[in-house]
Amino acid sequence: LPTIEGVSIDGKEIVAANAYLGARPVAEALKLDVDIVLVGRTTDAALVLGPLIHEFGWGETDWDLLASGTLAGHLLECGAQVTGAYFADPGFKDVPDLANVGFPIAEFSEDGSFVITKPEGTGGLVSKATVTEQLLYETRDPSSYLVPDVTADMTNLILEDDGANRILVKGGAGKKPPEKLKATICSDNGFMGEAEISYAGPNALARAKLAGNVINKMIDTPLKI
Repeated sequence: LPTIEGVSIDGKEIVAANAYLGARPVAEALKLDVDIVLVGRTTDAALVLGPLIHEFGWGETDWDLLASGTLAGHLLECGAQVTGAYFADPGFKDVPDLANVGFPIAEFSEDGSFVITKPEGTGGLVSKATVTEQLLYETRDPSSYLVPDVTADMTNLILEDDGANRILVKGGAGKKPPEKLKATICSDNGFMGEAEISYAGPNALARAKLAGNVINKMIDTPLKI
């Protein structure tokens, strides 16, 4: 058995293996006029790209459009990270009202351009900087962002201000997807549980204090329904 990213599974019992699927199965399910689509192991971006394929009728070789949809999904996939929660660094990158941070919205156009924004009246921030940081989050090669549907290239993206907390994103490009799918393999290696929130590097204490203040404020504030 291979050693991947420094982890050997030689001699260990494999109990599960899951290949990451793309957006096509989601789009096919939406043709059935369902309200909910349940997926197994799929890419995060596919949850956005699938509905876009269904809505606009993109073909399997519409590489640039598929890439734009994938990049929109990549920006939305971690929720409030792109609206300032991942970005905040007190005194350097200040973000207003994080305890009321709004989740992101993508307003997508048929030409592949889209606007990242958030609901009115919510905290947080959408700016060129927040969008850029999230684009690079968990991105090994910005010119080859690999998903089962397309290889997306974000190196020529153009970000433009489109009003308060609105960033227009255009210029996504794509090419054929990789020949092989990514898979997760689970082996029986005992049990271990760990949970933590860690802050390292410059200004770590200020960022940790900000997180604590946000949590305390959210706990003390009644939930608005």
